[in-house]
Parts: sequence; structure tokens; C-alpha cells
Amino acid sequence: MLQRQPEETNVLQRQLEETNVLQRQLKETNVLQRQPEETNESQLPPKMPESIKVTKPDKFDGKDTSIATVTAWTFSVEEYMELAEIPAEKQTRLAATWLSDTAKVWYINSYKDVKPLPTLGAFLEAFREQHLTAHSKADVIKRVESIRQGTQRGTNEYSTEYKMLIHQLGNRSNEPDAWVTHHYLRGLDRTIREALIPHLTETDTLDSLIKKAANIARNVEFGQSLDQSFRSPTPHQSSTPPTRSSTSGSPSVPIKSTTGKTKTATKLTDDDREYLRNNNGCFWCRKINVDH
Repeated sequence: MLQRQPEETNVLQRQLEETNVLQRQLKETNVLQRQPEETNESQLPPKMPESIKVTKPDKFDGKDTSIATVTAWTFSVEEYMELAEIPAEKQTRLAATWLSDTAKVWYINSYKDVKPLPTLGAFLEAFREQHLTAHSKADVIKRVESIRQGTQRGTNEYSTEYKMLIHQLGNRSNEPDAWVTHHYLRGLDRTIREALIPHLTETDTLDSLIKKAANIARNVEFGQSLDQSFRSPTPHQSSTPPTRSSTSGSPSVPIKSTTGKTKTATKLTDDDREYLRNNNGCFWCRKINVDH
């Protein structure tokens, strides 16, 4: 009987050790399971504060189907969906609420019997195909080759439209392209172009040229403002020189002209009389080198 007690004690110790091992394993397992959750939470993008309101896109009625308008509208829609965190299944229907007139009719005819609605990306692709049909690739190329900055718009406005046309053709603005840069330079204002040409390099892209042109345009505007401020008269300057008689401060007196009509003239000063006397002048008509 006494011999069995140590054996039972050993068995209980082994069982206690095994229990402790199991408990440690369970704790380690729980820690490992929580780590992915914590990692996923830390990797989530920060949410936009509720105090910031996202501006909704303007209504599109289908009347202005220029490349700039269509591209700007689709970009605004995508931007709003992302910033406002609209669920994917509701994005296409929400985008349709910003259509009106002929554009709304196109949407109804195209999707009234479609269930479920296409994704936002597929919808916007169909939207572009519908409203840019008047702008074939040949039309866009022709526009690129003929676009000019002109005198009615600035360098930034011209650059924005040109870059949009290039993207419409599928060209990249951040890669060197001789055809793209050639026509961009050709359409620039002459003053900006001539100042930009000495700074061209073989590795220039459309993006780098746009940046250089913008800097030159700002410098040109600054120089013009300096010229205008230099040419404008100061408050102490007068645009008309004073006459000889007006400087004397003498009062005006009525006199008769050769036609018999009365006119007003200032009274002659001693200096005026001396000047007329030395130059064979007439005290009456105030002219010099006369013989009457």
C-alpha cells in the first residue's frame, strides 16, 4: 500500500504538467488568432471626418459632349463614389440620378430591363462610348494637330485641354513622345514657345513641358506688370505740360480777336512782354515774328 502512493503522486504530477502545457498552447493560439485582426484594422485607410462634405457631381444633360466635359463628369462620379464610400451595388444607380434630358433617356433605354445593373466601371465605359461617338480617333488627332492657345486663354487652360486630348488617344504624358511634344509646342503662345525652346531636352515629356511653360508664363506676366507700373504716371506728374502764360498765375482778361469776337486771355506778365518784344511779337495776338 505504501509503495503505491509514490506512483500515484507521480501520475498526478504528470497530469498537472500536461494541463499546464495545454493551457500555454491555448494562450499562444489565441494570441496568434488576434494578430491578423489587429493587423487588418491597422491597415484600413482612415475614414473621412464627418464634418467634411463631399461635393456631388453636376447634372449631365447630354448637350455638351466635348471630350473635356464628358471626361470631367466621369472623373467626378468616380471621385465621389470613393470619397463618400458608396457601396458598390448602389454606385451605378446613384450615378444615374445625376443624368438629365437626353442623357437620362439614354440610361432608361439602355438599363430599364437590366437586372442587376452593371458595375460603375462598366456603366461609365458605356457612357463614354455613347457620348463621345462624335469624336472618333481621327477627329481627336486632327484636333491635337490644329489646337492653338490663342489670345483669349492662358497657358494652363491650353495645356489642360491638350493633355486631355492626348489621354483620349491613349498616349502617356509622362513618357517622351516626339509627336506629342511637337504639336504642344506648335500650339503654344509664341512668346512662351520662344522662351521655352532653349530649355528643351531629349528626355522632355508632355508633363515636364507643361510645367516649364507654366513657369515661363508666370514670369512673362510678372514682367508685363512691371512695365505697366513703370509707364503709369505718378501722382505728382501731369500728362499735359503747362503753358507759358499758365505758370504766371496772372488773371484772365477779355480781349477781341481779329474776327471781332471776344475771347478770354491771361494778362501779360513782364516776362511775356520781354519775350514778345525780343522776337518781334504782338502784344495783342500773342504771336511772334509778325508785321502788323
